[in-house]
Amino acid sequence: MECTPSSLLTSSLYLRLVILGLIAFGFSSMISVRDFVSQITAGSVAWPGWDAVHAGFGRVDQFPRGMWAGAGKYSGFGVELKRWVPVCCALAAFLVLGTTREAGERYRAFGRIILSALGGKRVQQEEGSGDLKRCVLRLIFSSL
Repeated sequence: MECTPSSLLTSSLYLRLVILGLIAFGFSSMISVRDFVSQITAGSVAWPGWDAVHAGFGRVDQFPRGMWAGAGKYSGFGVELKRWVPVCCALAAFLVLGTTREAGERYRAFGRIILSALGGKRVQQEEGSGDLKRCVLRLIFSSL
């Protein structure tokens, strides 16, 4: 696919997607290596079969933090890592893809649609201003 300014996949978008993929790969490989090492140090266990795996599938056990965090040297680390890595990946995705000029233009367009639907008035932007905050403030103070 040729990257031209009129195509959907520009070189800057491609570069951002590659960076996002590398960040996600780094986070997920960190979890995978940690799980792999913990499985090796725990020793081999015979496979119990699918019946044992799916037994009590809908049951969700809750344990107090003090019970699992203090169980071993790094037992709480894995739980916290699996909890926060998706959050970090989501923040990385926003920082890589959501802070660009194109994303800002789409945020402003969406904000104008929402404000016009909620306020019943069409929010007009000044030519070349591109400042949604000024439009929101104008809409708020015009209704007072």
